Amino acid sequence: MKRLKPNEHAETPAQTAARLAVVAAELNAATDAYNASLRALEEAINATNIGLEASVPIFPKGAPAGAPVLLHFAKHRETGRWALVVSHEKTWWGLTDAPRPMRIAAAAGLQPLLRQLEKAATAMAADLVTSRAQADAAEALARAIVFPAPEPDPVPPKTPQYERTSIDYATIVMGFDR
Repeated sequence: MKRLKPNEHAETPAQTAARLAVVAAELNAATDAYNASLRALEEAINATNIGLEASVPIFPKGAPAGAPVLLHFAKHRETGRWALVVSHEKTWWGLTDAPRPMRIAAAAGLQPLLRQLEKAATAMAADLVTSRAQADAAEALARAIVFPAPEPDPVPPKTPQYERTSIDYATIVMGFDR
Protein backbone atom coordinates (compact mmCIF):
# COMPACT_ATOMS: atom_id res chain seq x y z
CA MET A 1 0.00 0.00 0.00
CA LYS A 2 1.26 3.43 -0.88
CA ARG A 3 2.02 5.75 2.01
CA LEU A 4 0.77 9.27 1.62
CA LYS A 5 3.07 12.20 2.23
CA PRO A 6 1.88 14.67 4.83
CA ASN A 7 0.56 17.17 2.24
CA GLU A 8 -1.11 14.48 0.04
CA HIS A 9 -4.73 13.58 0.48
CA ALA A 10 -6.31 10.27 -0.38
CA GLU A 11 -8.98 10.33 -3.05
CA THR A 12 -12.43 10.32 -1.56
CA PRO A 13 -15.07 7.81 -2.66
CA ALA A 14 -17.04 10.69 -4.20
CA GLN A 15 -14.05 11.63 -6.38
CA THR A 16 -13.62 8.01 -7.48
CA ALA A 17 -17.35 7.78 -8.26
CA ALA A 18 -17.15 10.99 -10.31
CA ARG A 19 -14.25 9.61 -12.37
CA LEU A 20 -16.14 6.35 -12.80
CA ALA A 21 -19.22 8.20 -14.06
CA VAL A 22 -17.13 9.91 -16.77
CA VAL A 23 -15.58 6.62 -17.89
CA ALA A 24 -18.98 4.85 -17.80
CA ALA A 25 -20.54 7.56 -19.96
CA GLU A 26 -17.74 7.16 -22.54
CA LEU A 27 -18.11 3.37 -22.47
CA ASN A 28 -21.90 3.56 -22.89
CA ALA A 29 -21.62 6.04 -25.77
CA ALA A 30 -19.09 3.78 -27.54
CA THR A 31 -21.32 0.74 -26.93
CA ASP A 32 -24.38 2.55 -28.31
CA ALA A 33 -22.48 3.50 -31.48
CA TYR A 34 -21.21 -0.10 -31.88
CA ASN A 35 -24.74 -1.50 -31.36
CA ALA A 36 -26.06 0.88 -34.03
CA SER A 37 -23.42 -0.45 -36.44
CA LEU A 38 -24.37 -4.03 -35.61
CA ARG A 39 -28.08 -3.29 -36.20
CA ALA A 40 -27.23 -1.66 -39.55
CA LEU A 41 -25.19 -4.73 -40.55
CA GLU A 42 -28.01 -7.04 -39.51
CA GLU A 43 -30.50 -5.02 -41.59
CA ALA A 44 -28.13 -5.11 -44.58
CA ILE A 45 -27.89 -8.90 -44.35
CA ASN A 46 -31.67 -9.20 -43.95
CA ALA A 47 -32.17 -6.98 -47.02
CA THR A 48 -30.47 -9.69 -49.09
CA ASN A 49 -33.26 -12.09 -48.06
CA ILE A 50 -30.62 -14.84 -47.94
CA GLY A 51 -32.56 -17.06 -45.53
CA LEU A 52 -29.53 -19.17 -44.60
CA GLU A 53 -27.86 -19.90 -41.28
CA ALA A 54 -24.16 -19.70 -40.53
CA SER A 55 -22.05 -19.89 -37.36
CA VAL A 56 -18.46 -19.12 -36.40
CA PRO A 57 -16.65 -19.38 -33.07
CA ILE A 58 -15.66 -16.18 -31.27
CA PHE A 59 -13.28 -15.76 -28.36
CA PRO A 60 -14.40 -13.20 -25.77
CA LYS A 61 -11.95 -12.15 -23.07
CA GLY A 62 -12.74 -13.95 -19.83
CA ALA A 63 -15.15 -16.37 -21.49
CA PRO A 64 -16.01 -19.37 -19.36
CA ALA A 65 -14.29 -22.61 -20.25
CA GLY A 66 -16.23 -25.40 -21.84
CA ALA A 67 -18.51 -25.01 -24.80
CA PRO A 68 -17.39 -22.43 -27.37
CA VAL A 69 -19.06 -19.07 -27.79
CA LEU A 70 -20.60 -18.89 -31.27
CA LEU A 71 -21.68 -16.00 -33.45
CA HIS A 72 -24.62 -16.96 -35.66
CA PHE A 73 -26.76 -15.49 -38.35
CA ALA A 74 -29.97 -17.39 -37.67
CA LYS A 75 -33.64 -17.05 -36.86
CA HIS A 76 -33.88 -15.46 -33.44
CA ARG A 77 -35.73 -17.86 -31.14
CA GLU A 78 -37.84 -15.17 -29.50
CA THR A 79 -38.59 -12.77 -32.36
CA GLY A 80 -38.63 -15.22 -35.27
CA ARG A 81 -36.61 -12.69 -37.32
CA TRP A 82 -33.26 -13.41 -38.92
CA ALA A 83 -30.63 -11.87 -36.67
CA LEU A 84 -27.05 -11.82 -35.52
CA VAL A 85 -27.10 -14.03 -32.43
CA VAL A 86 -24.51 -15.15 -29.86
CA SER A 87 -24.73 -18.45 -28.03
CA HIS A 88 -22.85 -20.12 -25.23
CA GLU A 89 -23.92 -23.57 -24.10
CA LYS A 90 -27.73 -23.34 -23.97
CA THR A 91 -27.98 -19.56 -23.64
CA TRP A 92 -28.75 -17.40 -26.69
CA TRP A 93 -28.70 -13.61 -27.00
CA GLY A 94 -29.46 -11.22 -29.82
CA LEU A 95 -26.01 -9.78 -30.54
CA THR A 96 -26.89 -6.28 -29.34
CA ASP A 97 -28.29 -7.78 -26.11
CA ALA A 98 -25.32 -10.10 -25.44
CA PRO A 99 -22.85 -9.34 -22.66
CA ARG A 100 -20.45 -6.58 -23.75
CA PRO A 101 -17.34 -8.86 -23.96
CA MET A 102 -19.21 -11.15 -26.37
CA ARG A 103 -20.30 -8.19 -28.51
CA ILE A 104 -16.73 -6.93 -28.66
CA ALA A 105 -15.38 -10.38 -29.57
CA ALA A 106 -18.07 -10.70 -32.26
CA ALA A 107 -16.36 -7.95 -34.28
CA ALA A 108 -13.58 -10.39 -35.19
CA GLY A 109 -16.16 -12.99 -36.25
CA LEU A 110 -18.26 -10.80 -38.54
CA GLN A 111 -16.11 -11.12 -41.69
CA PRO A 112 -15.74 -14.92 -41.37
CA LEU A 113 -19.50 -15.17 -40.77
CA LEU A 114 -20.28 -13.16 -43.91
CA ARG A 115 -17.84 -15.27 -45.95
CA GLN A 116 -19.52 -18.42 -44.65
CA LEU A 117 -22.96 -17.07 -45.62
CA GLU A 118 -21.65 -16.24 -49.10
CA LYS A 119 -20.15 -19.73 -49.48
CA ALA A 120 -23.40 -21.39 -48.33
CA ALA A 121 -25.48 -19.24 -50.71
CA THR A 122 -23.20 -20.06 -53.65
CA ALA A 123 -23.39 -23.79 -52.92
CA MET A 124 -27.16 -23.66 -52.52
CA ALA A 125 -27.58 -21.75 -55.79
CA ALA A 126 -25.61 -24.49 -57.59
CA ASP A 127 -27.76 -27.16 -55.91
CA LEU A 128 -30.91 -25.34 -57.02
CA VAL A 129 -29.72 -25.27 -60.65
CA THR A 130 -29.21 -29.04 -60.51
CA SER A 131 -32.54 -29.57 -58.74
CA ARG A 132 -34.38 -27.45 -61.29
CA ALA A 133 -32.87 -29.44 -64.15
CA GLN A 134 -34.03 -32.65 -62.46
CA ALA A 135 -37.52 -31.24 -61.89
CA ASP A 136 -37.75 -30.08 -65.52
CA ALA A 137 -36.72 -33.55 -66.72
CA ALA A 138 -39.32 -35.18 -64.46
CA GLU A 139 -41.99 -32.82 -65.78
CA ALA A 140 -41.08 -33.65 -69.39
CA LEU A 141 -41.28 -37.36 -68.58
CA ALA A 142 -44.66 -36.94 -66.92
CA ARG A 143 -46.01 -35.08 -69.96
CA ALA A 144 -44.73 -37.86 -72.26
CA ILE A 145 -46.59 -40.58 -70.40
CA VAL A 146 -50.04 -41.27 -71.85
CA PHE A 147 -52.48 -42.31 -69.21
CA PRO A 148 -55.61 -44.23 -70.32
CA ALA A 149 -58.87 -42.36 -69.95
CA PRO A 150 -60.88 -43.54 -66.98
CA GLU A 151 -63.77 -45.84 -67.78
CA PRO A 152 -67.19 -44.35 -67.14
CA ASP A 153 -69.14 -45.59 -64.16
CA PRO A 154 -71.73 -48.19 -65.19
CA VAL A 155 -75.28 -46.84 -65.01
CA PRO A 156 -77.64 -49.34 -63.41
CA PRO A 157 -80.67 -50.25 -65.49
CA LYS A 158 -83.85 -48.45 -64.58
CA THR A 159 -85.91 -50.95 -62.71
CA PRO A 160 -88.82 -50.41 -60.38
CA GLN A 161 -86.50 -51.13 -57.46
CA TYR A 162 -83.93 -48.57 -58.73
CA GLU A 163 -86.65 -45.93 -59.12
CA ARG A 164 -87.96 -46.71 -55.67
CA THR A 165 -84.44 -46.26 -54.24
CA SER A 166 -84.25 -42.85 -55.91
CA ILE A 167 -87.63 -41.90 -54.52
CA ASP A 168 -86.63 -43.06 -51.05
CA TYR A 169 -83.50 -40.95 -51.28
CA ALA A 170 -85.51 -37.94 -52.42
CA THR A 171 -88.02 -38.47 -49.65
CA ILE A 172 -85.44 -38.90 -46.91
CA VAL A 173 -82.80 -36.42 -47.89
CA MET A 174 -84.73 -33.81 -49.80
CA GLY A 175 -87.90 -34.00 -47.73
CA PHE A 176 -90.45 -34.53 -50.48
CA ASP A 177 -92.22 -37.41 -52.21
CA ARG A 178 -93.76 -37.78 -55.65
